[in-house]
Amino acid sequence: MEKDMKKEHEAEINAISNVIFSFHTVLLLAFTLGTLLVLLYYFGLL
Repeated sequence: MEKDMKKEHEAEINAISNVIFSFHTVLLLAFTLGTLLVLLYYFGLL
């Protein structure tokens, strides 16, 4: 019974870390796209 509880707890931790990881990836992509857009806009003005 205790082993099942530990497995459930580990699954919860994995799910949370997956969410954090995907959120971090989305932020990184948004940051990269934003930087590219700013650079294109900046050089477009030049």
